[in-house]
Amino acid sequence: MGIYHCFADFVSVRKLAGLALLVAAVNARADFSTEFFTSESAPAGHYEYTQGGNTPTQLGLWTAAPTFNGPALTSMWVNTSNLPMQVLEIGVSVESAAQLAAQPRLVFSFEADQDTTFSFSSLSILSNSSVIGSAVTQWQVGIVKTGIESEWFSSATVIYDGSYSLLSGETLAFYVQPLAFAQMGGENLAWQQVRLVFSGVEMNYTAIPEPGTVAAILGMAALGLVVWRRRAQA
Repeated sequence: MGIYHCFADFVSVRKLAGLALLVAAVNARADFSTEFFTSESAPAGHYEYTQGGNTPTQLGLWTAAPTFNGPALTSMWVNTSNLPMQVLEIGVSVESAAQLAAQPRLVFSFEADQDTTFSFSSLSILSNSSVIGSAVTQWQVGIVKTGIESEWFSSATVIYDGSYSLLSGETLAFYVQPLAFAQMGGENLAWQQVRLVFSGVEMNYTAIPEPGTVAAILGMAALGLVVWRRRAQA
């Protein structure tokens, strides 16, 4: 009985409960580099989308959907290569030379299959442009959450400590839309680039623990009950 009592004192119900909560917390927090933004088929890297296709692609659980407009020279990208620093970049550039307006768009979106939180320490909205002759450039960035929040920006800014809570079935999407318009004839050129750079990105499942977590908690609870009953009988 001496060995048993030593074990019972060490593995108390309180300690088992604390360990169960720790297991739940570890399983509830997703790893930025593997679970949400990357996968075996789309590891961390710089992904570019060029003229010739509007096919959405999957980067982890996120969808990158490019839309090209006209014959303008357009480049779009999503950069997940700086994962240890938790940095994410989404960008589009467009150049129009002696042609009508071109307004490509890149939508980077996530649809939650359970309660999820997306947060960042800062979001920098950056832009560069140049014009020659009769040309105009503009841009617009949108952050849209299903049914609740919609924000649109058209000037460079920095947002600190942002957080979006998603219920199952809700979507969070980032829209990047530059505009370049150079009139026909003459030496006209319009070039516009806009980038979203997130720092301190984290994503977490916030409600439903994984099946393995549930099994671990139930197992620890059962063991705790056995220990408590035997100590009560001793």
